[in-house]
Amino acid sequence: NDEPEEEPVDEEIVEEELPPVEPDAIFKEPVSYSALKQSYSGPGFAFKYSDGFKVLATTVSPSEVDPDGVTGEMVTVENAKGSGFQIFILSWDESDPITPERIWQDMPDADVLDPKNADLDGSKTLVFNGYDEDFGETFEAWTVYKGKLYQITGPKTAEKLMIETLETWRWK
Repeated sequence: NDEPEEEPVDEEIVEEELPPVEPDAIFKEPVSYSALKQSYSGPGFAFKYSDGFKVLATTVSPSEVDPDGVTGEMVTVENAKGSGFQIFILSWDESDPITPERIWQDMPDADVLDPKNADLDGSKTLVFNGYDEDFGETFEAWTVYKGKLYQITGPKTAEKLMIETLETWRWK
């Protein structure tokens, strides 16, 4: 046997430092909009939105990528550039209003910054700033109504648009 014996190699596991994920540049631009003259009526709620925006409602279900994902509805309000906000609606078997502590129970690493209580057409709503890999800094409003959790999220640059839109929100 003329083959040299292989020396055992001490393999050191090196953790690769990944560059930080940068939010999409579109979400850094201020969102411009006009008077809220258009109306959207969805299952259980309605609101007004600005000309130049479109509203798209889709069903979200667990996928091969995220088999443990949740089933719900996604309503996206966006302009031609793709900037705006989204409303994620899922079944919820708790009647208590959402609190930062309740969010952290399911998502311990969630950013819930500067939380405040607000009123969404009579429903106690938690509003706060957060962070999302796509949006960057976010403005969020979460509320529970008739067995559903409504997570309303957009880039911080859309905060004024979101607040004005939510002031027109009506439960059906």
